[in-house]
Amino acid sequence: MTASPRVMILASDATVATIVGQPFADARFAVDGAAGDGDACASGIGDSCDLILVHAGSPDLHSVKTIHRLRDAKVMTPILVIADRGDDEVAALHAGADDFVVRPVEASDLLARARAVMRRCQTAPATAVATELGDLRIDPVTAAAHVRGQRLMLSNKQFELLAILARRPGQIMTREALYHQLYVNGDLPAIPVIDVFVHGIRRQLGAMQSVAKIICVRGVGFCLVISAA
Repeated sequence: MTASPRVMILASDATVATIVGQPFADARFAVDGAAGDGDACASGIGDSCDLILVHAGSPDLHSVKTIHRLRDAKVMTPILVIADRGDDEVAALHAGADDFVVRPVEASDLLARARAVMRRCQTAPATAVATELGDLRIDPVTAAAHVRGQRLMLSNKQFELLAILARRPGQIMTREALYHQLYVNGDLPAIPVIDVFVHGIRRQLGAMQSVAKIICVRGVGFCLVISAA
């Protein structure tokens, strides 16, 4: 990340983008804005910014659809959603968002959450070693997971959870243990989201017919196993 991180604000119009982006501008972020979900995928933002902030309160911006379009376009930049209510949190996280903030929120808290998301999503050191389990390859250097060469379209949080499970194949990890490895104090989502992330990973592994599977042990937690081909 550069000394002056860049954030893209996706909102219904330039005025809203300016208002939402003001705390970032005051904190010396480079701030850009785009109006509507069409501009989100057309502007090439995935290659040029450190964070995407989606303003879910904009009536002309369908936030979940926007996140889906970004991820489908292989934009892997971390996404933070800011909304007027928490009803859409699960849907946004399913779509590929990395974090979700409900207004009203203090500017200092919003900036802290944004910096935490960017920090978590930084590329791992080049000395990190890829993990291969069956047809699943997890590369911490590129923060990408592939099944037989085809990339899983995971949010940064989903990738991090999968990497944690892959370091202990066959070992059951409780939701609480996974939760506390994914989130540090002061950087907690509004609701426990482990099941949301696991569901998204399992759906993609299943669609690719991978031999790697995440098993849910009722009342205990989850583990990553390799089944027979």
